[in-house]
Amino acid sequence: MKIKMICLILACIFMLTSCYNYKEINQEYFATALGVDINENNNIVVFVEAFVASRTEGQKEGKEKSIIFKKEGETLFEAIRKINLSSRYKVNYMHNKAILISERAARKGMDEFIDMLFRDQEFLFRQYIFIYDGDIEELLNVETKEDPFVGIFLNSLMMNKSATAATINLTFGEYMARKDMGSKVNIINKVYLVQGPKVKEIGINSLAVINDDKMIGELTLDEGRAYSIIKDLKFRGFYPIPHPSIPGKSVTLEILRTKTKSNIYYDGQTIHVIKTPNIKTVFSMTEGPIDLENKEIREYLVEEISKNVVSECTKLFKKYKDMGVDILNLKLEIERKYPELVANEDFLDNVQLKVIPKIKLNGSSDVTNYN
Repeated sequence: MKIKMICLILACIFMLTSCYNYKEINQEYFATALGVDINENNNIVVFVEAFVASRTEGQKEGKEKSIIFKKEGETLFEAIRKINLSSRYKVNYMHNKAILISERAARKGMDEFIDMLFRDQEFLFRQYIFIYDGDIEELLNVETKEDPFVGIFLNSLMMNKSATAATINLTFGEYMARKDMGSKVNIINKVYLVQGPKVKEIGINSLAVINDDKMIGELTLDEGRAYSIIKDLKFRGFYPIPHPSIPGKSVTLEILRTKTKSNIYYDGQTIHVIKTPNIKTVFSMTEGPIDLENKEIREYLVEEISKNVVSECTKLFKKYKDMGVDILNLKLEIERKYPELVANEDFLDNVQLKVIPKIKLNGSSDVTNYN
């Protein structure tokens, strides 16, 4: 019995030794944003915004600050590994919030480096991906009033549904899952930076069109609105339309919810794609008196927003169809029902898109008339 007890005690001594992989939090740098660019020599330039917690003697609380690292390499893997050769502590990427890719690198092609971010175990799928047309180092050095860390700010921005009403809420993992599906067309948010004596602003003002890991075009936020409605991305936004009785004035309808249904059929010559967006709207504001109880006025509002939806969606489809680009990735939907029809690259010539919106106007939440 004593021998068993001694063996048990010895086992506890050697096996229960607290956290064997314990590390001090202030002895690591935590990446919050990763930027990727390409220089004139076609080498990869990587930028890392890192969080570090520090506390000097006499301070009761630690102070957070950011450090920007910049390295160059023939590959992204080499450039990232070079950062640890000149940093005091190892950079940890497990809490990275945003991946920023320069437009120059995106137009050249992301396939040369994005695979590394997918395979490396430290990079998580839930970080967001963005395109930036500018100096990434300058962007990462900006300290806004809301947050000193650009990566954390962009992550919070994507959580704000009002701020991203006409944008794409796309994580890195979602992009990697979709990038090889159908026509290999995806949309990524583009970041802008405004700096002035009193203003430092970061936001999203357009969308990058990515085809086979290469940026080929750009959408305005209005085009992004049409894209979101057709793709059933739960769009929330607003539509300004002309006032029904006062020239030069307008009224605004807010879109609360969208749900788009699809129907595809082939008549022997043409592939018909019918999209039916069910759009729930509410009357938000008017620049002049309006009688919302008037049936003709309500019908006018519904008709105007229907025309806008049809016009925006069909224009977007035709614009890129003329370029030979399946912007809505209809190939993915068509091949589920008619796989033989999308075998040829020119299948898009035989596709006809029809949009039939169904609008539900709820009226104002508090006031039904403004006189």
